[in-house]
Amino acid sequence: MNLLENKGNYRLCGRTTWQEDTLYLGYSAAFLEFTFCGTKVAAEFVTDRTNWPETHWGWVAVFVNGAEDPALRFPITKERES
Repeated sequence: MNLLENKGNYRLCGRTTWQEDTLYLGYSAAFLEFTFCGTKVAAEFVTDRTNWPETHWGWVAVFVNGAEDPALRFPITKERES
């Protein structure tokens, strides 16, 4: 799903902002939520903070079907992470 083409088909929460074609999720607990039927979801995460210490890295958690624990959790350690 292209977020720019599908505004209203997802929910944003927390400190978020659009700058050009990029959605920024700022600070802890900001999230994007959507409903999906299919076999694969792909996303690209971008950061400009790769030179920060590990304690300041952004993290991504993926929750599936309302689970309390994430199905996947990883830090964004590269400038672009897929």
